[in-house]
Amino acid sequence: MSKIGLLTLLQQDVNDITGLINYQEYGLTIDEMKKQARGIILNLQEHLEKLAEN
Repeated sequence: MSKIGLLTLLQQDVNDITGLINYQEYGLTIDEMKKQARGIILNLQEHLEKLAEN
């Protein structure tokens, strides 16, 4: 994947994290928010590793 593509994915990860701050507005419980956060963190780690490889 290109660096621009990876940067786009990283920006989406940041947007997703920002959205979790207002989890109650989306009707999420704390447990659901934690699951979402774990998934976002895993995505973020994967995307950063791929960026470091390029």
